[in-house]
Amino acid sequence: MVGILLIFMGGTGLIGNLSLLLSELSASHTREFTWHFIHAPKVGLLINLLLLIAGIFFLLKNRFSIPLIFLALVADIFFRIIPSLFLSVYHAMLFIMIRPGINLILLIIVYHISRYYNEPEKKVEFFSRTLSYLSDRTLKWIVITGTLFLFVPVFIQVLWFYTFSTVESYLAMEAFYSYFPDFMHGSAILNYLSIVCCMIAIVAGLTGMKLSKDSWWKASAFTMTLGSILLFLNIFQLM
Repeated sequence: MVGILLIFMGGTGLIGNLSLLLSELSASHTREFTWHFIHAPKVGLLINLLLLIAGIFFLLKNRFSIPLIFLALVADIFFRIIPSLFLSVYHAMLFIMIRPGINLILLIIVYHISRYYNEPEKKVEFFSRTLSYLSDRTLKWIVITGTLFLFVPVFIQVLWFYTFSTVESYLAMEAFYSYFPDFMHGSAILNYLSIVCCMIAIVAGLTGMKLSKDSWWKASAFTMTLGSILLFLNIFQLM
């Protein structure tokens, strides 16, 4: 999951950087315009290339990928936060902090698994040692709760595809938001809600993988996998 997400982030970032570098820009530039459309794509090109390479080597189980991931993620965090402190983008700070927040979570995950990255026999311990005080009944309810949380992002995505496939394009957005309260219209709050629900489902799925019964283990793995896919999809929509 980590390797695929790194490749996804690096690949989509490279496409965006190249499209900006190859686009035709106006002659008069403000400071913000110069950074976002001239300097940032050049720096981002290198960082996203590092993320892409690190993700590939991570899937190939190369130990060199661990420090490369740390370097790329830390560089990406500073690349996105520091310029925002000097540019007039305070109204968009919540949106800007999404990617650094994801990077921080990835840093924590990679740090924990780096100690036994090349030792397959210790990977079972990664799923079995945590929350050992919980009973099987409690773990089953955690899995069920995580699965229920998945209905929110699934419903939003299904409704999105259904609306845009059955309604004229210029009316589709209005028709889509008509299913939700007014404060959710025309904003990214639905994406944030989906991301939170997906993260709860992923944590519930990982926790449930401690269950010994094969059927519950598969249900936990399904919850974690589907939650991860929907999480990537919502992150992509925000980016």
